[in-house]
Amino acid sequence: MKKIVVCLLSGGVDSTVAAVLKAKEPTTLVALLSVYYGQGAEQSEKRQSAVVADWLYHHFDSVIEHFYLRIDGTIRWTRRQRSARFKDPTGEEILLRGFVGWRHPEGGWSQAGYPSTRDEVFALMAAAGVEARLHDIPDTTEGEIVLATTGEDLFNFEDIEASTYTVHLNEVLARKMMPRRGKPMRIVLPLIEMTKAEVIRTGVEIGAPLELTWSCYFGEPGRPCGQCDQCKWRREAFQAAGVQDPASTV
Repeated sequence: MKKIVVCLLSGGVDSTVAAVLKAKEPTTLVALLSVYYGQGAEQSEKRQSAVVADWLYHHFDSVIEHFYLRIDGTIRWTRRQRSARFKDPTGEEILLRGFVGWRHPEGGWSQAGYPSTRDEVFALMAAAGVEARLHDIPDTTEGEIVLATTGEDLFNFEDIEASTYTVHLNEVLARKMMPRRGKPMRIVLPLIEMTKAEVIRTGVEIGAPLELTWSCYFGEPGRPCGQCDQCKWRREAFQAAGVQDPASTV
């Protein structure tokens, strides 16, 4: 009997370490899910998530799939019609930017790469995949949706407090079709008690490919911007862990 998990994979340090931890579990099958919403570094994230996924696939027989999903939407009307009537406090025209917004660094806002309501949306999309595999793979008995949220993330993004959404979403998932048929599924946060430095040290201990990871919201492929919050947090975390960032030398 096996557990099926869907790991959200951005290609960053946290999601890579979480995926390796799950892939090492002896009776777990792992599917990987990368979500794109028109983020500033989308091509970089897409490339690195694919590289990390390929590494996982070649190192662990338990890794079975890697999916891409998009949630930015397609605008049916031109952006300069009704959206043109919105103005910022200076009188400048505001253009709506895709369905989930917050994806460009104008104004120097460090959290501009954040997609709205991200964790709840990502978790439910991953849950759809878990439930499908619980149905499709006969010897699976339970499922997990794996989010790589760390303890420090709760300070950086106040909306992702675990008790705010995971408890309630798990209650929703408990009433879905496959759990009602005896195959439960739930959201898990394997890194929630860790700092980012502890995640890095764990990654080193388990042999996670930290050299393949990407942590920038806005940089070009192979060239992190060095200015956004993710670049800052990555530098600070490697320094606190006492580990040289291997991606800085490749």
